[in-house]
Amino acid sequence: MLSLRDISLRRKQTLIIMLTSSAALLLACAAFIAYDTMTFRRELSERIAVLANAIGNNCAAAIDFKDLKTAEETLAALHADANIVSACVYSRDGQVFAAYQRNSASPFVPPIMRDAGQEFTSDQLHVFRPIKQQGEVVGTIFVASDLKGISSRLIRYVGIVGLVLLASLLLAFILSSQLQRLVSNPILHLAQIARSVALEKNYSVRATKQSNDELGQLVDGFNEMLVQIQRRDAALQSARDELEVRVRERTTELANSNAALQEENTGRKRTEALLRESQALHHSLVEQLPAGIFRMDAAGRFVLVNPWYCQLNQMAADQILGRTSLEIATRESQTPNKMWLPERARQWNTHHEQIMQNGQPIVLEETYTSPDGQSQHLHIVKSAVFGSDKKIIGSQGALFDTTPLKRLEAQLIQSQKMETVGKLAGGIAHEFNSIMTAIIGQSELILSDLPSGNPVSKNAQEIRKAADRAATLTRQLLAYGRKQILQPEILDLNTILANMENMLPHLMGSDAEVRIVPAVGLKLVKADAGQIEQVIINIALNARDAMPKGGKLTIETSNVTLSHESVGRHLELKPGDYVMLAITDTGTGMTEEVKKRLFEPFFTTKGVGKGTGLGLATCHGIVKQSGGHINVYSEPGKGTTFKVYLPQIEQHRRCAKWPPCYWSDSATACWPRPTG
Repeated sequence: MLSLRDISLRRKQTLIIMLTSSAALLLACAAFIAYDTMTFRRELSERIAVLANAIGNNCAAAIDFKDLKTAEETLAALHADANIVSACVYSRDGQVFAAYQRNSASPFVPPIMRDAGQEFTSDQLHVFRPIKQQGEVVGTIFVASDLKGISSRLIRYVGIVGLVLLASLLLAFILSSQLQRLVSNPILHLAQIARSVALEKNYSVRATKQSNDELGQLVDGFNEMLVQIQRRDAALQSARDELEVRVRERTTELANSNAALQEENTGRKRTEALLRESQALHHSLVEQLPAGIFRMDAAGRFVLVNPWYCQLNQMAADQILGRTSLEIATRESQTPNKMWLPERARQWNTHHEQIMQNGQPIVLEETYTSPDGQSQHLHIVKSAVFGSDKKIIGSQGALFDTTPLKRLEAQLIQSQKMETVGKLAGGIAHEFNSIMTAIIGQSELILSDLPSGNPVSKNAQEIRKAADRAATLTRQLLAYGRKQILQPEILDLNTILANMENMLPHLMGSDAEVRIVPAVGLKLVKADAGQIEQVIINIALNARDAMPKGGKLTIETSNVTLSHESVGRHLELKPGDYVMLAITDTGTGMTEEVKKRLFEPFFTTKGVGKGTGLGLATCHGIVKQSGGHINVYSEPGKGTTFKVYLPQIEQHRRCAKWPPCYWSDSATACWPRPTG
């Protein structure tokens, strides 16, 4: 449709005339063809019906006398009509009595007998007529005729219509080309004048009037419009000149005002920049400060919380903002969040009311249990919020998580206690060792002086055995007190474990599985080999007692590098490179109370007479005296892991070249084996 709008007016008129003429001719021809077709079909139906009646009457006697030959000869007379395709005669009971078919190439299937009537199919006319004999129906005749006559007439009429339509279009084109100029020329002239006025802005030109009809009236109206536009253009030009004068005067005034505003705007922008910087600094301080920041309005509703506050409370900001402490406690009472117990909410509400009354800050310490069972310590500072009129409009505060400091403080106290006990035990053991040396010497002299079989000899032997046990206890106390004489040397922990692999399975018993996992390329340490073996044996014995029904003992070595973050919770452990010895069992594990006292001398969870309580204390003293550190990780029912960290030393030469590893048969272990 867009292309039809863009064609010229002359072509539009020509096209309209031709389309209108063509549509009228087509409708007329279509109506004529439809009428002729209907007339032909009616005439054909009447002719076939008359023919069927005549043939049926001739076959009536043959049906009565069952004379098939006469009936077939009568039907054969239909061969004279070229349009008859097939025919058949039905007896009174509906059975085919005789049939006729013009083309015998394909078998003829007579249709089922119907009542009298006719119907047109796509290519045939079917006629059923009753056969009467003396007024009684004795049968039915069926006649089928083709419609070739209608098809040939339609083809002939379509050709005639096409020729007539073509001639009509040609005549319409010739007439419209001549007549459309009477309408299009004045319009085109008017369009040319309008285009000239639009392009040149010359409103003095006028269109020429060529007739007094509607087109002439259109030209008069167009010329009158040009007159009015010319007058208004002159008035507009005068107003434009006056406006330009006023604009110049106003521009000067605005320039002066703009200079003043620009200077004022510069100062405002400087102030806004300082304000944004201050707000950004405040926002960064509130958001990044590792403390929980909050603010409440006068009604006690939270209006500001920072991410650290949400993290400490283990809640999202939308769960806190707009609610009071009591509302949050009521909402969270069914959750494991111990931060919002009802009594704590009431305490916070009381603090808020006190601050709103007297404006005095409140400083307090709180401890609560987190959902994972860990104690968390908080240092809380609360103060008043003052408005522009110096009146209290709310309260605010900060929560500092002092749990790491409390933990380090406890470790420091424990370390100092262990250090004090160690010094005391070492001093006592040193003096006691001198006494036991004299007792052992005197008992040996008594045994050497007494003859064999003397009853006193047995008592002297018991004194000697008790002195030996006391000496062993003394050595353990000296080891715990770090006053034992060590013989440090350059060691490979893998070599020590290789020397102990046959002994450890026997030590643990048949119900326990021992697995040793040595690291390839393990660094060297400087320590007393015998004391390191003692540490391994003591921890292994402790693991055996924790696995009364059997289990697995895993001993691993590895090179580790500890950063400032990883040693932050252990005061005595410094960042650096270490060789780690990890001993893990699948035993009963330990509680937090047991772990806190694990390395204390004479502390044991075993029954009376089943342990001295110095095994792990001795391990602690040996590792500390060797410049290392020992940690324990355990939970009830989840086993225990002891980790011993010994500083690495640089040793560039080894006595042999070590290939990757070999597997041992005595214990599950993979060893680097020397080839030399």
